[in-house]
Amino acid sequence: MSGVQQADGHKAWQVIEQQELLDCRPWVRVVREAVRLEDGKTVVPDFYRVDIPDFAIVFALTTNGHVALVEQYRLALKRRVLELPAGRVEPGEAPLHSAQRELREETGLAAPEWHALGVLTIDPNRGCGHAHVFLALGAERVGEQTDDDMQEQTLRLVTLDEMRAYAFSGECPVIATVAATGMALAKLSERGMMTPGVEQLHGSSRSG
Repeated sequence: MSGVQQADGHKAWQVIEQQELLDCRPWVRVVREAVRLEDGKTVVPDFYRVDIPDFAIVFALTTNGHVALVEQYRLALKRRVLELPAGRVEPGEAPLHSAQRELREETGLAAPEWHALGVLTIDPNRGCGHAHVFLALGAERVGEQTDDDMQEQTLRLVTLDEMRAYAFSGECPVIATVAATGMALAKLSERGMMTPGVEQLHGSSRSG
């Protein structure tokens, strides 16, 4: 039986066997798969897929041109880090709603203008969830931080130049923050908003 044909003419790998090794949903699920490669003959018996929830991540620009970052402890890194607001997409929840909720909970900010920038695969071989990237413009404080995660979170507001330096100097260890920053800066450049002021932000259109 031939494999599914891709648009570029290459065949997709075929999953011919699956074995669930770990099920700790909704947080993580690990599956071992036997896959037949595109030559139709070679079989890899132990390819591992890791399923974790999708998440939304927000590059939020305030009315005075600052970027919202959250400082919090990350266990895998064994230290506190600065990263863009982000959080899990709940079952049945639209990614945009997740992004808006996480921005409000983690920073106390809300924004009137939102742009979906794309969906990123964390690991194209193993999966590890998808990041839904959003740009929020005209963000303003509407309340206090209300996130009920276990860690203590601190809001930091930085300039665009400071954000660019942090993300692209190798200092930021969080790949989703680095990628989302690049996507957001490209969108801002496209709109002529690399050094936006209040008038530019509120004079822009409300659709992405």
